Amino acid sequence: MKKLDFPYPFAGFMELDFINCFACVHNQLESKPRGEGGPFFLFDTICGRSSIRFHFDGKPNEMQRWIGDVEEGSPASTDDTVEFLFGFAGYDYRICSDAGVYKDEIIASINADKPVIARVKTGRGRFRVILGYDGKKLLESSYESICHDRPKKAVKYDDIEALYIVGDKTQPRYTLIDGLRRIRRVMEYNAAEKPRGSYIENLNMDALVRADLKEKQARMKRLGWTMWHMETYSFAEGLGSHFFDEPQNPAFQELRKQMRDICYGVCNYNWALIGLAECANWEHHAYKDGEVGLLVEMTLEKMQKDEDDVLALVKQAIAILEQGEAA
Repeated sequence: MKKLDFPYPFAGFMELDFINCFACVHNQLESKPRGEGGPFFLFDTICGRSSIRFHFDGKPNEMQRWIGDVEEGSPASTDDTVEFLFGFAGYDYRICSDAGVYKDEIIASINADKPVIARVKTGRGRFRVILGYDGKKLLESSYESICHDRPKKAVKYDDIEALYIVGDKTQPRYTLIDGLRRIRRVMEYNAAEKPRGSYIENLNMDALVRADLKEKQARMKRLGWTMWHMETYSFAEGLGSHFFDEPQNPAFQELRKQMRDICYGVCNYNWALIGLAECANWEHHAYKDGEVGLLVEMTLEKMQKDEDDVLALVKQAIAILEQGEAA
C-alpha cells in the first residue's frame, strides 16, 4: 500500500478534463509549494482549447475534434493535445491502453513518486489522478474543488480506458511560439466559420418572436451553457501566467497586455449573457415577446469584434517571436 501526498486543488469551474489533471500533476512533478494551484490557465490557453467556440446546434466542429473539446465525450483528450502539453512542459510520457498491465504500471509509477493520469470509459470529465494503491483498490486525489460533474464513485481498474505514464524531465519539445500558432489556428477558424453567427440566427429578436415559449427557453438555456464554457477568462489568465522561457521583449509584453485586457472585457459580456439566460423572467414582455434578442445580438457582435482584435494581436506576437528566431 502506498499513497502520494497531493495538496493541489483542481480548477473548480472546469470538469476533470486532461488539462485540469495535468496542471495539478505538473505541480507535483515540479515540487511546487504546498497548496499552490496548478498552471491550468496557462495550459488551457497555450494548447488552444480556451479559444474554441461552439456552434449553436452542439455538433463538434473541426477545432473541437482537433483539440478534443467535444460536448459529448472526453474533453481535451486527443493524442495531439496530450503530446503538445507534455512537450511544452518538458516531460516524456507513455500512453498505456493494455488493461492487463494497468496494475503493474500504476504500482511502478507510484513507487517512483509520480501520479498517474487515468482516462475512464464514460461520462464527461473523463480523467482521474491516481495517487496510490492498496491491494486491488486504487487511491485517488480529492475532487472537492470540482463544481461540475464531480465523480460520484471511486475509479476501478475496469473503468479505465487508458493510462498516461509520466517519464523523465526533458528539454521542452514545444515553446511559446508553437502555442501561439495553435491559438492562431483556432481563432482563424472561428473568424472564418463564425460560430457565434448560429447563436445570432437563433436568438435575434425576429427569431425569438417566431419561436414558442418552450423554444425560447431552450435557446436561452443553450446560450447560458455556451457562455459558461467559453473560456475568455481562462485565456486572459493564461496570458498573464509565466510562460516557460518567456521572451522579455517589451513589444511582445505590450501585445500580451492588450490581449489580456480585451479578453477580460469579453468575459464580462459572458457573464452578462449568463445573467440574461439564468435570470430570465418569462412573464416579462422583453423575454416573452423576444426583445431580449436585441441585447443578445449586439453583445455577441461586440464579442466577435473584440476577438477579431485579439487574433490580430496574436499574429503580431508571432511575428515578433519569428523575428527573434531568425536573428
